[in-house]
Amino acid sequence: MVKDNTCINYNSSSIDNGIIDVAVTDDNHIYVLSFKISSEIDYYLYYLSNPGSYSQILNIGHASAVIYFKMEALDNEHLIIATNGLSSGYNGLFIYNVEKRKIEKFITTKDTIALYVPRF
Repeated sequence: MVKDNTCINYNSSSIDNGIIDVAVTDDNHIYVLSFKISSEIDYYLYYLSNPGSYSQILNIGHASAVIYFKMEALDNEHLIIATNGLSSGYNGLFIYNVEKRKIEKFITTKDTIALYVPRF
């Protein structure tokens, strides 16, 4: 990430077992989808305040295999997340409010395999 003419490296293995996707809001806040391997593969949403400091804000669910995820910021407060193939959790396409720390709207609860968010 480049902020105030400074390059900040966010290592893809610094959170859990790895980073799946990243979304940056209009006010430069960074959110990360990651996975952790235990008896199954668990998926989480994190907020990164800097490279060494992050907080888990949502357990998205788990599956027995790596599945499809895509995430994008809609604005400063909302993330849109697409998921496919979770055995439990939040499958489908939904909007997450980062200020309220909750899912505000399910667009569909069916598996979603594509996401396109135009930014203006």
